[in-house]
Amino acid sequence: MNRTYWFTTVKWLAVIFLVMFLGFQTYQSLYSSYSTESAIYYEDYDGIPITGLVIRDENVITADTAGVMSYTVPEGGRVAKDGLVASVYANESAAQAAVRGEELDEEIAALTAIQQYNDVTAADLDLLDAQIQTAFLSMLEGKTTGRYGSLYTGSGQLLSLLNRKQIVTGRTQDFSGRIAVLQAEKQSLARGAPVQTVTSAFAGYFVSTVDGYEDVLSTEMIEALSPAQLEDLRPAVRPTDGVVGKVVSDYEWYIAANISFSDSLKLKEGTEMTLKTALSTMPDLPVTVKKINKGASGEDVCVVFGCKYMNGELAGIRNQPMTIVLHNYAGLRVNAKAIRIVEGQKGVYVLNGTEAKFVPIEILYAASGYSVCAMSDSTDGLRLYDEIIVKGKNLYNGKVLK
Repeated sequence: MNRTYWFTTVKWLAVIFLVMFLGFQTYQSLYSSYSTESAIYYEDYDGIPITGLVIRDENVITADTAGVMSYTVPEGGRVAKDGLVASVYANESAAQAAVRGEELDEEIAALTAIQQYNDVTAADLDLLDAQIQTAFLSMLEGKTTGRYGSLYTGSGQLLSLLNRKQIVTGRTQDFSGRIAVLQAEKQSLARGAPVQTVTSAFAGYFVSTVDGYEDVLSTEMIEALSPAQLEDLRPAVRPTDGVVGKVVSDYEWYIAANISFSDSLKLKEGTEMTLKTALSTMPDLPVTVKKINKGASGEDVCVVFGCKYMNGELAGIRNQPMTIVLHNYAGLRVNAKAIRIVEGQKGVYVLNGTEAKFVPIEILYAASGYSVCAMSDSTDGLRLYDEIIVKGKNLYNGKVLK
């Protein structure tokens, strides 16, 4: 009886020990005593956040129209002096037929051009694939950034590239059948001539909307624009009847913003700088400090930047959040939790094989939750792709980590 009891007790103790051992091993594998992050190349900047008011020469286009207006220039598109910006049709169906007719003409022309491309041996398939990928990513970017007008242009370009690939790879011999279908649809359209056309007396970038600042702002005002005047600027209320849009001049234009006097001491007239923006086509906008106009109180300053870059997206902005870039930093991104002080020296522990190794760091820029540190070529400094120990207790040089 005692032997049976003793045997049973030993058996259960062995089972409990085995369970505890397996549990400990599982814990060790799932919950390591340390964790690391790779030191990756990173660029950052610090600066002065502003809300810039765009000041430029703009000319509003008006016309007495009776009918349905169809724009012939895309939003932000370039228009020449006396160039056509819109056509007016008798009714909605006529306008839709005209738009569809233009789409058919474009597709027929694209397919005909591809059809005439018969030297498939000279085609670079890798380049063609790269162009297809670029066109597709450009469409995705247009959707993400809200530039929906670019989707139509991008889709046409993507379709043309895909059709060309079909010819090059031999999957399609020609598009004569598709061209015949498109031509039949074109002939069936009741395309009437426009009853009226609208042209622009000015050259520049066309924008179909107006915001009232066109009658308030002028590039001549930057010389004496004070912080109080900038703060008090409000758009004028103008009737929308007869307004077709506006043309933005592509000459030098300006961005005005109020900043503190202490921040203005970091700027100097004539200095070339960069403004960080949320614009997809111009995230880094090159500008020149044109004017630094002090206010009567001396607390605020109106700074005016000049810019000579222009595109469709820039033509459509008015009030825009931006950052005046004061310094750019490039180095290795380091998690703030990994930075330690050892014997008065800031540094991090990196994984050297299975051991911890302390390396000093030079912090170039400290932000919330991370720092940008100088990159070293020496084994005694922080190098690209070093495994930085972010989580770990009682670390010291040579400590073996498991």
